[in-house]
Amino acid sequence: MKQVLIEIRTSTEMLPLLAEYEEQMDAVQQRAYHLFHQRGATHGLALDDWLAAQSQTLCLPQAHASEDDTHYRILTSLSGFTADRIRVVLSPDEMILRAEASSAARKNGKSFSLKALTYCRFSGPIQLETATAGLTNGLLTVVVPKSTSPAAL
Repeated sequence: MKQVLIEIRTSTEMLPLLAEYEEQMDAVQQRAYHLFHQRGATHGLALDDWLAAQSQTLCLPQAHASEDDTHYRILTSLSGFTADRIRVVLSPDEMILRAEASSAARKNGKSFSLKALTYCRFSGPIQLETATAGLTNGLLTVVVPKSTSPAAL
C-alpha cells in the first residue's frame, strides 16, 4: 500500500469547492474546443465534443463510505492515478479528495490531464491527526477515527 498525503485544516472552512469545479469546467471547455478544431471545426457536434472532453479531463469517482463504532472508512476507485498525485484534505467535519493523472496520449503534440474530485461530510466529530490514506491497486482507502473526546462531542 502506498501512503497518500493528508492535509489537515483545523477550521471548518474548506477549500472553495465551487472555484475548483469552475476550474475543471474551464479545462473541459478548452479540451472541447481543441476537439472541435481537431475534427475540422465542423459545426453541429458541440455536445459530442463536450462529452468527449469531459470524459477525457474530469472524473467524479463514486466513494463508498461506511462507519463502525470507532472509524469512518471511505473507499474510492482511482485506477490510473498514483499516490503522489492524490491529495486528501480533512477538516473537522469534511473531506475533499483531489487527484490528477497526466495522459500519456498526445494529440497534435499536446497532452492533457484527468482530474478527480470527491467530497464527503462526516456525521460526527473526527480525530484529524490519526487519519490514514493509502492506495492499493487503484483503490484509495481513507480511514478516519471518530473522536472520543468529550470536548469534541
